[in-house]
Amino acid sequence: MASSPSAAFLRLRTFVAEQMRMSPIDQPQMLLELLGRRSPAPAQDVARRILGSAWWGGFTFNGITAYGNGHDSLIGGDELSDAERDALQQLCRQRLDSFHRRSTRR
Repeated sequence: MASSPSAAFLRLRTFVAEQMRMSPIDQPQMLLELLGRRSPAPAQDVARRILGSAWWGGFTFNGITAYGNGHDSLIGGDELSDAERDALQQLCRQRLDSFHRRSTRR
């Protein structure tokens, strides 16, 4: 990234790399979904896309996501550059891949 990383990027990178729960894997999948969008997403759509049902629409976690007016959003998401969004998505995918590899070895 050419410029200094935004505060939102640094906070989200720390969360994804160090604090995100991987079991169940709803957190990285929700982050991937919200990072791929430019605006808040209808909560029911996010839940259906991730789980195939809308049973947890409006779920929030660790001050990373917010729910309001029927929409899930990424707190500070509007501060992220395209490059920061891409880097966070890549980190989420790496965490998911690592989780899946460990799970299949058991």
